[in-house]
Amino acid sequence: MDFLPYFICFILAAFVAYMALSSQYPNTSFLLRRYLPYYCYPFFWGILSVVTYLCMDLMNIHISIVQTDIDRFNNFYLKATIVGLFTKSVFDGFNFKYSIGSEDRIIGLKNISEIIEPKILNAVKDKHDNSLREFVEPRSKGYKTLEDVKKRISADLPKHLEDKKYFAKTYMLDLDDEVIKPEDPDWANNCKVMENFLITFGKRTFDRVFPEQPSEDPTDSTPQPHKVE
Repeated sequence: MDFLPYFICFILAAFVAYMALSSQYPNTSFLLRRYLPYYCYPFFWGILSVVTYLCMDLMNIHISIVQTDIDRFNNFYLKATIVGLFTKSVFDGFNFKYSIGSEDRIIGLKNISEIIEPKILNAVKDKHDNSLREFVEPRSKGYKTLEDVKKRISADLPKHLEDKKYFAKTYMLDLDDEVIKPEDPDWANNCKVMENFLITFGKRTFDRVFPEQPSEDPTDSTPQPHKVE
């Protein structure tokens, strides 16, 4: 028995799933690198792809592309590549919706993946949100007021932005409208604003704008050297 097609299925499906998951956290995936469920997700889709390929093989299900049955070429590796690349798309897309009262439900292949997939995704999201707060909160304590945080952002936005003044204005307005809650204390809003900044611009820019030892001048983003005793 040739195991290479199954290996191809697993690797490609796991890669597709990993890219799909990591795209949800493009600038903060470093918070999840040591979290096991973050890697269980691609592993789950890799296994599901292998099972799909095995079932297709046992049931003699063929794949046709442009009215050409690829099994006629006796190329199991091509078939494994197609199954590996498109297993997740097929499971997510080929389903039927129906309604029971006001509740919409789905019937199809997604019912199989939903046995495990939502649990993994929820665990990853919870870990991400908690890790994000744990990463940001110690640095937010170095800024007494929300205005200190906003001044540092507006004074030191990334230089690659074409219209820095316009972006600063619109970005700060978005923070005021969508992130900052007037009824919350400054420390809570500080964390939310800094979390949003990290998600938007990434860790390198965050470290530059909000160094671990903030200077006294909120418009000065230069990290201060460690004191030698």
